[in-house]
Amino acid sequence: MSKTVLSHELVHFLDHLKKIDWTDVKALARSEIRASKFSLECHNHYGANLWEGGSFAEPETCTISQQFKNCVRDRAIDSVKIITHCNTAKARSIVDEVFEKSFSEEL
Repeated sequence: MSKTVLSHELVHFLDHLKKIDWTDVKALARSEIRASKFSLECHNHYGANLWEGGSFAEPETCTISQQFKNCVRDRAIDSVKIITHCNTAKARSIVDEVFEKSFSEEL
């Protein structure tokens, strides 16, 4: 767990070095998307399911890569909701607005 938290926070540190405006909720959402993508939090979740013989929901219609994206999106929504004290619908709207571009970014 400590590696997961550390890798997540290191992505935020890299964003901080880029002079991100932490008061901008869209910038915050972009950083949360990147941190969830590049940290180990979603990688471990799906890797554990595969190695423990678990099954993914609706495997015929939902690919692992789509489930990975869903995990990243859900983690970012939760983070934005907690940090900004907004409701789930507002956090989802903010994250969805910047998700595709942010998810495709490199470190």
